Amino acid sequence: MGLPTTYDAVIDYDMSQSTPVVVYDTEPYTEWILGGPVQKAGANWSHAMLQGELYCLLQPLDGERGRAGIEWTFWLQPPGEESRYLVPDAAFISYERLPRECREEAEEPNIAPDAVFEILMPGDPAEHIAHKIDI
Repeated sequence: MGLPTTYDAVIDYDMSQSTPVVVYDTEPYTEWILGGPVQKAGANWSHAMLQGELYCLLQPLDGERGRAGIEWTFWLQPPGEESRYLVPDAAFISYERLPRECREEAEEPNIAPDAVFEILMPGDPAEHIAHKIDI
């Protein structure tokens, strides 16, 4: 799915480099994949139910060993590439890697999560999924 014909692009800052980047303020979220913006597919009932099930599986870890969440925004910069947002369907990051007291940093972590779950929808390009795994 491409970007909608109208959207808000806002300037955000890569905290590690203090450089401005364009962030697409869309619903559903827009991620930066294979060098360009890609809007996530809209969630249907089946997708929402699977996300809920994933969180139920992760919930025992949430708070005890780390943080778990759905549609959680991560700010990542693979080596040699531009910073970008990724918004997995569900994710977990341990307190070992992002300590409990780092609440502000946990809002949009700049490190990859320990575990990521993506619900594959019909029409999701395989190369997009492979790229997100590589990041």
